Amino acid sequence: MEPLIRHILPSDFVVSNWSGGTTSQIAIGPQNAQYAKRDFLWRLSTATVNVEESDFTMLPDYARYISLLKGKIYLSHDGGKVLSLSPYEIHAFDGGSTTHSEGTCVDFNLMLRKGACKGNLFCLHLAENAEITIPAAPFTNGHHHTTIVYAAKGTGTLSVGTASQVFSCKEAVMISEFSAPLLLKSHEFSIFIIAEIDTSLSAPI
Repeated sequence: MEPLIRHILPSDFVVSNWSGGTTSQIAIGPQNAQYAKRDFLWRLSTATVNVEESDFTMLPDYARYISLLKGKIYLSHDGGKVLSLSPYEIHAFDGGSTTHSEGTCVDFNLMLRKGACKGNLFCLHLAENAEITIPAAPFTNGHHHTTIVYAAKGTGTLSVGTASQVFSCKEAVMISEFSAPLLLKSHEFSIFIIAEIDTSLSAPI
């Protein structure tokens, strides 16, 4: 099985406006899905929040992960306890919750359709010339597994087997259908955000 590798540049992002800023879609699955139609299994995006207070779009069919690239915000779900979120911290929540946000930021989002896929979002801080291995299929089946590595700061190389891709700040590399571990190397002090997505729940049995 040859891995599928895609280098995603900012010029590839799908940019749209919302009432409080802009959203840049980095990747979506399936590739022909549309956020507005809510026919996607998963979606990875960044967004600018330029207003001091906003309410998240209700997405009851999706589980959500959020992190920040810049700024600080305060979130509350269904009128509950207020929590603070700073850059590169990860927060998971139900897309069906009534979510209120205070503060301006640039955020980073992973959405996963409930019952159809599962996944994870995490952040790595790597010193210059550091290397780390990311397991090949941490969930169930590599055929249905996709990993996307986004460079929030710095530059790096993502390799699998004999294939590799260099990428820079605000670029991403998406790898799917791989069975060997991934090797991530930094070229300078770098911060990477990694999204892992497994769609085997939606596959025919």
